[in-house]
Amino acid sequence: MSETQTRSASGERTVSGDDGAPASGESEQPAAVAAEADGEATGADDEATSRDAPGPPIAKDELFHLLRNRRRRDVLRYLEGREEAVRMRDVAEQVAAWENDTTVEQITSDQRQRVYIALYQSHLETLDDAGVINYNQPRGVVEPTPLVDYVAEFTDITTDDEDDDTAWTRRYLGVSVAGCLSPVQWANGGPIRAAGGQSVLHPADQPYLNDDYRVRGEESRRAWLLADEPRREFFHPSIPEEDLRSLLLSLAQTDFDEQFVLFVEARMPVGERYFLGPTVFEDAEWTGFREAALPVRRSDAAHVSDPSFEGAEELVCTALVRFEADTVPARATVEVYDEDGTRRERVPADRLD
Repeated sequence: MSETQTRSASGERTVSGDDGAPASGESEQPAAVAAEADGEATGADDEATSRDAPGPPIAKDELFHLLRNRRRRDVLRYLEGREEAVRMRDVAEQVAAWENDTTVEQITSDQRQRVYIALYQSHLETLDDAGVINYNQPRGVVEPTPLVDYVAEFTDITTDDEDDDTAWTRRYLGVSVAGCLSPVQWANGGPIRAAGGQSVLHPADQPYLNDDYRVRGEESRRAWLLADEPRREFFHPSIPEEDLRSLLLSLAQTDFDEQFVLFVEARMPVGERYFLGPTVFEDAEWTGFREAALPVRRSDAAHVSDPSFEGAEELVCTALVRFEADTVPARATVEVYDEDGTRRERVPADRLD
């Protein structure tokens, strides 16, 4: 944290004798010139005082960065009003309980672990770097600083008709406009870049078609934009446990401070199976206010076999594609390309809240 430096507003140094009169060899200034000099010095002093006046403890852009993530807001909610250090485990358990609309006593080990890993790997360090908490990772201890209560004041901004992420962004944009910043610049957060992905194939069953997909001929699709780790229940129960654990691990290792995840699933005949993942043919880009075009590629998976495929007529590819961006789009068009770069179709995606 840098120290504030004050520049002097004084003019040239004069040397005086012991009695306060000008020293030998110097002449007194005329009264009018002295008064004018005093006025200039006073004005300079006022300017320096204005320049050195304390501003907000945290700049607007850093405040936006800290509070745009739900789990960091929940950490601040837990720490607000506290002065003593607390165990990280206690923080994680309470955040997990709030996420799952239950009590600390009722949360499952998976719910606790998902939050614990995210706090351990990312969110607590982010708050520590900002000076909001003192985080002792080896000891698993979190100590609030005086900034906690200041920052926490900005978390209670939701309304009945919008989620808290949207409300915070709307609040921030209002402050940005007042500060002559471009709301589109801050809302869209610069470029979007693909940052890797993972996909798995598993047998389909009837509920995929009836409950979760819109049908398109022999294939069907669904897609969501993830700003944070979804609950385990988000995934379809027919996904094999081993595949599900690998997907959850990938999400737990995602830096949701700097990234969001495109979740996309496709149902297909077993003889035409393929994976979905990032593509080099097209770049992701913003197409409007919090709207984006996200390209993905189909990769032939005919060489992939698994005992679970035997007897299956259809498979489902579940894919997670990570993108780097400062802001998560509210909606997107997923553009699916073949391996030769031909665009095959478009699939709509909305942000999962």
